[in-house]
Amino acid sequence: MIDTQTILKEELEQLRVDVVDRQKEVGAWASGNTAAGYETAVESGYHGWMGGYSYVEVLEVGRRPGKVPVYFKEIIKRWIIAKGLQYQSERELNRMAASIAWVIRKEGSYLHRHGYRIDIFAEPLERFYNRLNLRLMTYYALQITETIAWQ
Repeated sequence: MIDTQTILKEELEQLRVDVVDRQKEVGAWASGNTAAGYETAVESGYHGWMGGYSYVEVLEVGRRPGKVPVYFKEIIKRWIIAKGLQYQSERELNRMAASIAWVIRKEGSYLHRHGYRIDIFAEPLERFYNRLNLRLMTYYALQITETIAWQ
């Protein structure tokens, strides 16, 4: 018979899938490295979590200007390639990466500069809460009914 731990595990895994799908839907997808960093765990029948890299908030609100890693231009180059942006030569790729890195370092990303927010987590979380609530209510109603029937 299914138990609360199984329900929680299944729903957390569905939440992870929904967040990844939402990332793709809104265009916040490049190489898949961020999605690969999402993990779920159930530590007891009543406690579970979903986690990911510390920078996932940047997907929703953008990156503010300021200090960047020393290898930031290389990160941007990998992003350009993963996004499939067009460039004619390695030199042009380096210039694009340097230019984008400079703008982000000095002004922040497009989302941040314009004050935009892309919903990646709120919608999947709401669906998760609704599904979990329904499944747990059904589970406990059945448990109560079975307990009463045994008496």
